[in-house]
Amino acid sequence: MTISVNNAVYAVLFLILAFFSTMCILFLLNIDYLALMFILIYVGAITILFLFVVMMLKIKLNEKHQSSPNFRTLDKCLRDMLRLICDLV
Repeated sequence: MTISVNNAVYAVLFLILAFFSTMCILFLLNIDYLALMFILIYVGAITILFLFVVMMLKIKLNEKHQSSPNFRTLDKCLRDMLRLICDLV
């Protein structure tokens, strides 16, 4: 979802969601220290910095950007492939 949205603020928020899901996987693997450090470093510092930079830049979509290929079809294709693999397992 991070690369498929057109709004940069939403992309950063989806990046935070991806980091939290990685943290949950690390907690399930009983790697608590690495999971906490992951959240403190990536979400607490780097991603918040990305969010502030994106908000300060005030990025506007222009005509050229809207005519670029859409990643939603790739996202749907990957999601369907993942569902198929999960159904087979």
